[in-house]
Amino acid sequence: MMKNEKITLIIIGNNNIEKCLENISKQSYANDIEVILLYNENEEEQIANIRSEYEKIQFLSYKQNMFKTIKQNENLIKGK
Repeated sequence: MMKNEKITLIIIGNNNIEKCLENISKQSYANDIEVILLYNENEEEQIANIRSEYEKIQFLSYKQNMFKTIKQNENLIKGK
């Protein structure tokens, strides 16, 4: 028997992020997806509006180097 494992999507928050998150949440397999939204800390104000709509999403801000931020927070990634 094959076990369903979570898949982690790391999304870079920029243009049209709301539409992207909306589309992901509509997928039939949405419960098997873990979403981490990576955004520049300068965009905190825009992200605040999205944060309340999508409670299951992890929001992770970066200052300069997004790849370094991912590496430093890889313990948050639970899926493949």
